[in-house]
Amino acid sequence: MDESSTATTTAATAEAPAPPLPPVGRPFSMKPAAIVLGLATLVLIVFAGGAALFKATPAKAPAKSTKSVAGTTLRATGALDALAPIVSAGQPPGNVLNAVTVPAGARRLSHINYAGEASQYDEAVTFSVAGTQAAVIDFYKVEMKRDGWQIESTGPADRQPGFEVLGQIAGDDGWFWEMGTVVEASSFGANDSGAASTQFSLRLIQEPDAD
Repeated sequence: MDESSTATTTAATAEAPAPPLPPVGRPFSMKPAAIVLGLATLVLIVFAGGAALFKATPAKAPAKSTKSVAGTTLRATGALDALAPIVSAGQPPGNVLNAVTVPAGARRLSHINYAGEASQYDEAVTFSVAGTQAAVIDFYKVEMKRDGWQIESTGPADRQPGFEVLGQIAGDDGWFWEMGTVVEASSFGANDSGAASTQFSLRLIQEPDAD
């Protein structure tokens, strides 16, 4: 090969373009993963908060001791045992049962399920206690408020004889509950003491959804 051919080859080699460089890779970002993790954490917090909001409160057994009630000689005791015939499958919830008291010495007479086959809870228990109608009315005006019930009305019972104290409370099951205490007129014994005896009923109702 002569010198001119060699020079031509060398020049061609020198002028050939360099091979293209590989594309620059996109930098890896942690932002999408962080967003997904944040959303997952938020969902867990929301569910945990909801579970805590509706955490069931166990019903407390009535204390052996009693407590005085302002304005009346009657004394209060927990009503869990007294309401036993109408407690079933977690209804009413524990915090509602814990908010019910009865006069010490009250005697259970009967109970009734007003709901029948309906899904909303509606049951009542009737009691008798030594004391006047006025004393039992005052007892529940004080006790229901002290136990956390929002008193909605007090006055003559609707479509039945007696005086009613009606209150509402939020249940741990996510529903509002009403309790109507209907106190009947007192009867007086035939003995010389003429002691008064009064019947009253406690009706617990799971309020229907507003929708």
